[in-house]
Amino acid sequence: MRRDEIRIEVTRRILAIDRKLRADDVRDDASLVDNLGLDSLDLAELSVSIREAYDDLDLTDWYISSSSSGRDTIGSLVDFIDSRTEPLAAVKKGGA
Repeated sequence: MRRDEIRIEVTRRILAIDRKLRADDVRDDASLVDNLGLDSLDLAELSVSIREAYDDLDLTDWYISSSSSGRDTIGSLVDFIDSRTEPLAAVKKGGA
C-alpha cells in the first residue's frame, strides 16, 4: 500500500510540472528524461517538490546513479523514496 501511495504522489507532482503529460504516461518503467521528456529545469522543480513532500529528501544521489545507468524511471524513483522515508503511520505514532 505504501509504495502505491508514493507512486500516486510522485505522479501528481510530475503532472503538475508538465501539464502536457497524462497520468497513464507516468508508468513505472517510464524514464523521466527519455519517455516523459523532463528537462533539467523540470527535474530541478521535481526535486524541490519531492524535498517538500518527503521531509527534505535529496534526490541528487538517486538521479546521478540512475541516469548514468539508464534507470531514471518512475519505479526507481518510487523505490528510492520508499527506502529512505518512514511510513506515515510510524511517523505519527512516534511523534504522538
